[in-house]
Amino acid sequence: MPAPGLDQTLPSVVESAGAKGGHHGVSLSRELGAIGAAALSAGVTLEALAARAMAHRSVAELKRSAGIGPPLGYWAIASFYYPLALTTILNLGLLPIVTFFMGHAPSPLESLAVLPVVGSLVFVFRALGLAYQEVSVALIGDEFEGYQPLRRFAFLLGVAVTLGLGVIAWTPLSHVWFQHVSGLSPELAHFALTPVRVLVLIPGLTVLLSFQRAVLVNSRATSHVTWATVIEVGLVVGILCIGIFGLHGVGLVVAAIALVVGRLGANLYQVAPLRRLRSTRA
Repeated sequence: MPAPGLDQTLPSVVESAGAKGGHHGVSLSRELGAIGAAALSAGVTLEALAARAMAHRSVAELKRSAGIGPPLGYWAIASFYYPLALTTILNLGLLPIVTFFMGHAPSPLESLAVLPVVGSLVFVFRALGLAYQEVSVALIGDEFEGYQPLRRFAFLLGVAVTLGLGVIAWTPLSHVWFQHVSGLSPELAHFALTPVRVLVLIPGLTVLLSFQRAVLVNSRATSHVTWATVIEVGLVVGILCIGIFGLHGVGLVVAAIALVVGRLGANLYQVAPLRRLRSTRA
């Protein structure tokens, strides 16, 4: 039989222990957050120092050749830069928009739980296309003399990254990746199959978009890059509204369809400006 007053003491002890555990958990999470932030800052700082050291000779050569060619004013820099900056802002705002819509769609918890896993898998193959823009800008030449070789390589790269993601998405390797590598439950792994299969086209379309942007940047027609991004974001938001609020589709599946259609819309928009630029350089 418990001692007198024990029934009143135990709840307070448990509450006190819970409060201490809660404070300890908050403190631990803050420490881990600080460590993560410090690691990220250190990594970015070291990357900047390494890039500066690697570019030392190239920077010195550029300084020696300074003054050759027409002077470059601030207005010319701003008119070239602001469309690219606006493009980056629009792209960064796309993920919060997609996350918002998925939270209001059927199966929101499943969609939000699987989104990082699907996104990271697609990004592995999409990153190869993102890096191709800098390559094309550097090698295409002032008179587009590198256009054809870069175009052929872009086609091969696009096919390769699409097939690479497709092999995982459409074979038993998907179960290996989602369950054994990513640690999803069998139910969530099955839930991730449809969106990742829809997103199979994204890496190839990203290679195409990077090549198109490289031509536009080389030609200083950066406003078309911004308009392509506006079209892409507009299509994504429109399809999300229709698919989720109108058709009540599953959030992550609708988001995957919206992302593919939006990217395809951006690709198609840039076809006409590229044709005009090529005709003027011919």
